Amino acid sequence: MFKKIFCIVFFAAFFSEAKDIKPFVYGSLEPIYSLSPFSATGLTEWKVHQLIFDFLLIEKPGSRDEFLPGLAKNWSVSKNKKVYTFELREATWADGKPITSKDVQFSYEHLFDLAYKSPWRDSFIGIEKFKILSPRKFEFSVKSPQFELWKNISVSLRILPQHFYNNSNISVYNKSIMGSGPYKLLKFESGDKVTLVKNNNWWGYRDSTLADWFSLEQIEFLHIPSETTVAAYFEKNQIDAFPINNSGFVKNFLAFSPKRLHLIIDDQNKSSNWVQQIFFNLKIPLFKNKQFRLALNKLIDRDLLCSKIGLKKPPQAQFSVEEGQKILKELGWKDKNTDGVLENLTGSLKFEVNYNSATEELILSTLAESMKKYGINIELKFIEANHFWALLRDKKFQAYLDRQDQNQIVLSSVWKSNGAYNNTSFANKNIDLKIQSLETAFNGKDRSVINKNLHALIDGEVPSLILCEDEHKDFVIHARQHLKDQMRGKPFWAWFKQND
Repeated sequence: MFKKIFCIVFFAAFFSEAKDIKPFVYGSLEPIYSLSPFSATGLTEWKVHQLIFDFLLIEKPGSRDEFLPGLAKNWSVSKNKKVYTFELREATWADGKPITSKDVQFSYEHLFDLAYKSPWRDSFIGIEKFKILSPRKFEFSVKSPQFELWKNISVSLRILPQHFYNNSNISVYNKSIMGSGPYKLLKFESGDKVTLVKNNNWWGYRDSTLADWFSLEQIEFLHIPSETTVAAYFEKNQIDAFPINNSGFVKNFLAFSPKRLHLIIDDQNKSSNWVQQIFFNLKIPLFKNKQFRLALNKLIDRDLLCSKIGLKKPPQAQFSVEEGQKILKELGWKDKNTDGVLENLTGSLKFEVNYNSATEELILSTLAESMKKYGINIELKFIEANHFWALLRDKKFQAYLDRQDQNQIVLSSVWKSNGAYNNTSFANKNIDLKIQSLETAFNGKDRSVINKNLHALIDGEVPSLILCEDEHKDFVIHARQHLKDQMRGKPFWAWFKQND
């Protein structure tokens, strides 16, 4: 009888304590409708997956191309850089079953199984063969040396439990998820909320390097219906963190007292200012000619544009109305009807720009208005985030607004002629060769030098319309969260202590 009463009291106390835990709330403009690794493509879904799933290696936060052991305790790259060998540590899934090489094999092979319709297939298309060497040792062979592919295998390939994900009817996984990472699913309210709780089976809690990386007992991803309501969620203490997408957010949050909110960059390698750019679909005849793209850049008075919206002019931008108009006239554009609109045989000079954030409307509308005096009509089209990226992937756009860190590593998947994520159809043989040298460089210093030269070559091809320097921050954090030192080598989730 005493034993029965003790159990009742113990479990009542346990559940009462668990109920009182206040989760750390991460606000998101993206509703999460699926948890499935086979269909989820949003940035918030990726954040969830990074906490649920493990990866073979861990890219050290605050560094570039430095790696720590993950699920793989050891790894090696062959001399010809075409064979990558990994050895798994002894670890288990959230349900306690052991992780083996067969799970890694399934995690890779399902990408190419048409039944799963994986959206991540292109990131791994250069793999030639997977070979199991032992229950916890295996190797990937690739067609040609590619650092980016090696990195995708090491830090982007979600390692999935084969026994859980062996149903090719992928819709069953929209509401369920299992991994071996630091967290597991506690509750899922489709489109509104995802709550994660610590996975005490995670091997990292017993690792001296990683033990304090994930101290939060619960993390909640909460959908916020619109950009205009984010501030209200902070005011009401309903969220603790929110990802900043553009300078509009930075400006809005600077209006708050610094004592109430922190604006931070989570990676010390990033520039504090990114450059806003309109990228062209280079398959469209209008944008194929480099001189035409150069002319558009010459016509933008960035001193006026950027100061008008409170941003800075990028140092690489050049302004000359005379040169811009001269180039257009040499290309056959004329004001035939003397109505101020330049035309050629195909019609007036106009194009459409897609964007996916309401806070970007000011810079775009200001640009569009200023370009009218040259007879250039820019039509603006707001696209919801997931659809926006789908249009880019399918190259069904004329131009789109995005930002770029000029120090960022040039990705072959984005800039190589046949790159998997080359949305703009950019192609240049000399740049392809330079990218190839970057791809075969596995040394960090060598990669840095090549990368700097590549940025200069790409800028010289004028693949985009340069606008303004966008003040860059990654997150806004509620001041009630006492930030620890943002030390290199610690991820975002390690900066906070659990709310009482």
